Amino acid sequence: MVLHTKESPKCEQKKTIKKPLLLSVLLTLLQLVFPVFSGTIISILQLNELMSRAIQAVFFLLAGMVACLIAKRMFGSLYSVGLRPLKPVTSNNYLLFLPIVFIELSSLAFGMREGLSALLVFVFFVFTVAVGFSEELYFRGLIPNLLMRKNLLVPLLLSSFLFSVGHFFNLLAGAGLVETIFQVVFAFLFGIVALEIRLLTGSLVVPIVWHILHNFISLVTKVNDSGSMLFGVLQGTVLFFYAIYLWKKYLLHRTVEENHKV
Repeated sequence: MVLHTKESPKCEQKKTIKKPLLLSVLLTLLQLVFPVFSGTIISILQLNELMSRAIQAVFFLLAGMVACLIAKRMFGSLYSVGLRPLKPVTSNNYLLFLPIVFIELSSLAFGMREGLSALLVFVFFVFTVAVGFSEELYFRGLIPNLLMRKNLLVPLLLSSFLFSVGHFFNLLAGAGLVETIFQVVFAFLFGIVALEIRLLTGSLVVPIVWHILHNFISLVTKVNDSGSMLFGVLQGTVLFFYAIYLWKKYLLHRTVEENHKV
């Protein structure tokens, strides 16, 4: 199993950072500035879907670049916030991620959207890559590093909460209240599992790829209000139990690691 909990020595710089909670909130607000600003431009110019996603992609890429600069400034390297490759693993190790595969493949049940062009699909892909990289770097990289303590449960829940709260901005884009609440709850569970995977693997690779895959599938598949809600409940339930399983696995690994040190 590719389990890795030790961070780069440069990550120790986080102990000298004052007011980590305040900084985490400010980083959350900073990350939200980019989609809000791009949304304002889109609204003013009345852009179509293709141009809208292209503009959003540019702003999320900018957000990711800013996050990289902050990571180097605060922690000394991108490596220390999880931007490192996965260690080689055997095929059996990938069974750990089967729940993710189930969650995403189940979204394909409604079929593909009509009217998708090759250009639109490409723009969707670029957009989801930008979002996945940027948001994971903020919410599973920078913010957890700021909040990390011996008791990892609080940083786990708090960073996931900050990630989920940002999804309330979907209301400004015209999303319904019930739909938005479902998205917020799902984002909270997603955030917990994604950070647990980072803690277990020592890398943001899997969370970033998962984030990209989830967003891309949601953009290219059909929307079915009643069916989507049902699948959302199913996926959320799987994520809930998956989060518990990963947390127990992580605690077990930490216990074994600490015993080896003694």
